[in-house]
Amino acid sequence: GTLSVGLQFDAPFTRRLERNNFRQALISYQQQRRQLILFQDTVYQRLRGILRTLKQYDDAIRAYQRAADLNPDDARAEGGMGSAYYAMEEYDSARSHLERAVEVDPSYATGWGQLGWVFYVQKEYDKAQPEFEKAVDLEKDPSRNAAYRHALGWIYLNTKQNEKAKQEFTAALEENPDLQGAKEGLQVLADAQASTTR
Repeated sequence: GTLSVGLQFDAPFTRRLERNNFRQALISYQQQRRQLILFQDTVYQRLRGILRTLKQYDDAIRAYQRAADLNPDDARAEGGMGSAYYAMEEYDSARSHLERAVEVDPSYATGWGQLGWVFYVQKEYDKAQPEFEKAVDLEKDPSRNAAYRHALGWIYLNTKQNEKAKQEFTAALEENPDLQGAKEGLQVLADAQASTTR
């Protein structure tokens, strides 16, 4: 008989190459995943804009529902349905979908802000306030943040928290100097202060 003995040596250089290849594959995967998420966000924003412009809210709801059926953890699809119901003034349905959106993705600033608007238009300021505060903490877009701060300013004004109202109106104007409602809020505060000093 013959006897053969083999020796396999795995040099550290080989392991380093494998480790580097794995890291590169992981980086590539994460980049592609981010691109997909960005693409989905873009599609949802365009769809929302087109259907709002056309006021075809039922079509928008069906499209977002299909997206939610395909991916039940898609906060933007739930948010889109909530926005469509909000535009149709069906606030209970809007609230339900927006609450689901922020449950799925607690970092979804637009969902928190839209939920704040649902409560705000129904004059439920005590419920709107924490939603807008959460949106302000999370929102990166200055124009949306200005709108949330503007709403917070009016909530604080309606609840006699004048100093907080002034801070929010001022912050809103820093982010969007053309925001007329924030200017009006500061004017109301100035008029109220002038009437108390007379």
